Amino acid sequence: MNELSKRADTFAARLFGMGGVAAAGTPTGGRSQRFCTIGFVIATKILALIFLWAGLLAYLSYEKGYTYIAAENNAASFARALEEHTLGTVRGIDQATLLVKSQYERVGSKLDLGAYAREGLFQGGLYKLIGISDADGWFFMSDRPAPRNNVSDAAHFMAHVGKDSGQLYISRPVLERSSGKWSVQFTRRINTPDGGFGGMVSVSLDAGYFARFYHSIDIGENGVVSLVGTDGILRARNGDGENELGQDLSASPLFAAMKKSGHGSYFSVSAVDGVRRLISFRKLTEYPLIVAVGITETEILKGYIERRHVLLALGGLISLLIVAAGMILAKHARYQREAEELLRRSEQAALSADKSKSEFLANMSHELRTPMHAILSFAELGVARAGDSDKITTYLARIQQSGKRLLSLLNDLLDLSKLEAGCMTFKPAMNPIRPVIDQVVDELSALLHDRRLEIRIWSDGAPATAYFDPAKIAQVLNNLLGNACKFTPAGGVIEVSCATDAACNLAISVSDSGPGIPPDEVELIFEQFVQNSKTMTGAGGTGLGLAICRQIVHAYGGRIRADNNPAGGARFSFTLPLTPPQPEIQS
Repeated sequence: MNELSKRADTFAARLFGMGGVAAAGTPTGGRSQRFCTIGFVIATKILALIFLWAGLLAYLSYEKGYTYIAAENNAASFARALEEHTLGTVRGIDQATLLVKSQYERVGSKLDLGAYAREGLFQGGLYKLIGISDADGWFFMSDRPAPRNNVSDAAHFMAHVGKDSGQLYISRPVLERSSGKWSVQFTRRINTPDGGFGGMVSVSLDAGYFARFYHSIDIGENGVVSLVGTDGILRARNGDGENELGQDLSASPLFAAMKKSGHGSYFSVSAVDGVRRLISFRKLTEYPLIVAVGITETEILKGYIERRHVLLALGGLISLLIVAAGMILAKHARYQREAEELLRRSEQAALSADKSKSEFLANMSHELRTPMHAILSFAELGVARAGDSDKITTYLARIQQSGKRLLSLLNDLLDLSKLEAGCMTFKPAMNPIRPVIDQVVDELSALLHDRRLEIRIWSDGAPATAYFDPAKIAQVLNNLLGNACKFTPAGGVIEVSCATDAACNLAISVSDSGPGIPPDEVELIFEQFVQNSKTMTGAGGTGLGLAICRQIVHAYGGRIRADNNPAGGARFSFTLPLTPPQPEIQS
């Protein structure tokens, strides 16, 4: 048995209290070594299970945190959208009050609100009633037939009696005397020519208008959308019951949070139904109103819990595979004990069995890492949501690196599939080629700097524009220049040239000073999954980059080829048409 195996057996023997390892040439020594091998296998499986579940639980913890961050951003987006809707609605109402106020102060009782309504000056269907009350509170003019009544004792009337605040007054929900229905009154003071109190313009809005709109928004089961005044009174909520209107919420956590900032988010347990929700709120900039969106914690964690069940099931399956592998190995070792005499006679056979065992363990380790990669790829989402959190970014840096590499390989496969299926979308037009080259060079600036490479661009006499899709040709140039940077020695020079070929096409070439291409491979390297035999290092890659480049260039009717520079290195050239294709003329 080799030195590494002896050390491993010694460690396992000490771990399981088996003392020393007996001489290999004796039956006792053979049994002891087999027992140590079983102990080493068991220890290896236990460590694998510990690392598996520690990593899985750590990832789930991070995933839960990212889920809360995403929910907060989602709720804030809803709140901003509702703020814009509410602000637009109230602005429209305020424009109506200002119009009626200015016209009445100018022409007095000659004003015809009904004519205004028929001419479409008011938003039809939005308002229940637009009217004017005199200085004594008598409602005497409206845009539609309405009973005459006195509102002098109403809060929205008395708010204007003292002095003109110049602001739109938004009442708490009131029960209309004429219709017996709930409404919210938007009012402005009417002034007499000498600045005295001349009455009030009122726009009556159905109290259920905002509630119906909020009810149409899907924020999950038991989600809450509310419109609250800065006086603490609830104006609207996405519920069906009118008994909630007019509730005083000034003692709620919402107002405590609003005192610190005009917008924000917090978690709170509802005193009504005992449900814990994430509340995101925003105060309107022009009016004394607050919109608040509440998403239940159950809804926030729904997707996370589903993913957790899948990952835990996957972890359990992997654990079973590890245990099964350990049992297989233990059984295999037991068979070895039974054949101890035969194995002892042939040291070569023993070494072969030991090698087989090592290869089996290596393969199992690889198979265990493969499903772990699937788990770790979820970290890409976490990095995107981490924002400026250095702590989270540090935790996920290595995971993100692997995920990006896998994503790059997957993108190559998807691009090739789309190209072969004819599903790739091209947007060709007449475009300048130099900005595309400069853009790709700029994207590779960090790699160029690290390897101290210089890119020289030659375009003397070449046309400035050609017919192509900038995004797709940038992908071709990125691949060619990326390969050139990879294989050009540090401190070397890469040349990019543009010229007109014999067929009056724009020819672009990328030359490096790397190892070059074997003559018998200049066409083969454009095939799928084929790599240059001089540059294969085992460091990764699928051999799809040049195949994708060929498909893209061929889509424009161009061609791409590779050859070797006389002074050394490889050169890749492709062509682009200088003019759009001419439409076929029907005879």
